[in-house]
Amino acid sequence: MSDIRIDEDNLRPAPSFIERIKHTFISVLLGALIAQIIAWPLGFRSIVLWYDELPFLIFAGIFGILGYIFGERFIETLTKKINEW
Repeated sequence: MSDIRIDEDNLRPAPSFIERIKHTFISVLLGALIAQIIAWPLGFRSIVLWYDELPFLIFAGIFGILGYIFGERFIETLTKKINEW
């Protein structure tokens, strides 16, 4: 038998579907903010003009998927990285 013991007091409940959608939306917004922060010094215009461009949609989609999967941890990491800039 295995001697692994799991402390169930420290476990977090799984997020609901609505919470996962919220995490996805917030991650996409933070990803767009990161894209704007990167693009501004490079001389590109506002990201508002990029919403119909395929590379930006792929970039936002990746952030949305990561936000759906990793949830609050991913959002916390993004906000820390944005605050460092």
